[in-house]
Amino acid sequence: QKIQLSEKKRPILHLSGQRTVNLRFGITEANLHSIHGKLILTLPAGINVVPFKSDELNQVKEAGAAKMMLKSIVNNQVTVHYSGLTRNYLDVKAYNSAGQELKWKSKSLPPKQDAIDIDLLMTYEGTPDRIEIVTASDIIQREYPFILKQ
Repeated sequence: QKIQLSEKKRPILHLSGQRTVNLRFGITEANLHSIHGKLILTLPAGINVVPFKSDELNQVKEAGAAKMMLKSIVNNQVTVHYSGLTRNYLDVKAYNSAGQELKWKSKSLPPKQDAIDIDLLMTYEGTPDRIEIVTASDIIQREYPFILKQ
């Protein structure tokens, strides 16, 4: 199975999606009468961008119920500490001294738990001068059942 999402601008800004589904042996498109499914859309709400300069090591900052801290920047590696709901942790972005966003080489991802209190390590293509920890105040989930008929 494959899924592909892309941004469309017409008639209004929206996401468009396409999904490829493998049919069970013996089922063909000709004898398929309908497909029943459910689209589950999970979106962050209340985006928080928490900035840290390279000289703000070990300073705790808060966004909603989450607490975070920049622990270290050593060459191209950044260690942050995050305490809060896993689902509300979105990303860590890094910028060089010229203000250009750095691409990441590797990132540790938080475990699939409700709440976490852990260090996360990121490696970037360049030396970070500042970082931004991106979180959400809430995660909204909507379900849209559908039936496709031939």
